[in-house]
Amino acid sequence: KQVIDETAIAAARKKAVDAELFQQSLLAEKFKNDKIINQQKKAAAEEAARIEAEKAAEEARLAEVARLAKEADEKRIAEEKAAAEAARLAREKEEAVAKELGYSSFENMMTRQQPKSKEEEAALAQKYGAIENVGERAYAILKDLGAVEETVEPQV
Repeated sequence: KQVIDETAIAAARKKAVDAELFQQSLLAEKFKNDKIINQQKKAAAEEAARIEAEKAAEEARLAEVARLAKEADEKRIAEEKAAAEAARLAREKEEAVAKELGYSSFENMMTRQQPKSKEEEAALAQKYGAIENVGERAYAILKDLGAVEETVEPQV
């Protein structure tokens, strides 16, 4: 009977040890799974942080591109305004010089200026040569020189 009791006790102890080993293996498996899950969560968080950093860098780059484009546009506008103002002042000076010399306008003064370049002479010869009627040709020349002004007859 004592042998049976010892056998039963040994079997119970073995069962208890097996149960404890099974529990430990379950805990180890859970620990391993938790470790893998934590590593995956960490990797996902790092990936999200990397993506967010790339997004922020891209937004910063786009903001810098927009800032540089705006600066370039403002510079171009300022240069265009300065050029327009310089051209306006040059025209005013040209007109003042023409008036001072007794011409009605700078354009009229330039029309009367001699000698003409070969290109200008050729263009004028072609323009006036195309007019066959001598009276109309003379009128066109006088009109270009500012000697006569074209008037429109009123419609009756």
